[in-house]
Amino acid sequence: MEITVSRPKQFADRIRAYKIKIDGNKISEIKAGESITISIPENASIIQANVDWGLSNEMNVSDLSQSDNLTIKNSFSHRLWIPFVAFYYITFARKKYLNISKYS
Repeated sequence: MEITVSRPKQFADRIRAYKIKIDGNKISEIKAGESITISIPENASIIQANVDWGLSNEMNVSDLSQSDNLTIKNSFSHRLWIPFVAFYYITFARKKYLNISKYS
């Protein structure tokens, strides 16, 4: 199965690539403003993204179909003006730093 993964341009992480992993193995990278197509192996179960210490939510591959598209966003980019937001995501919410969502 092949799916399309998109990443909007956001201020946070604009110069860093996000790694896309399936079952813990890196299969691709995506830069800000890019849209890529990835092939998902038949026996895959989990897709996740990360950048350095920050992780995204895990998405079950069984919940995806050929027509689905995924978007990977930085979760706190729109809240950069709030003091200590980055500290919060680095220490307490590192597994919520990125967000993968599905749309058809």
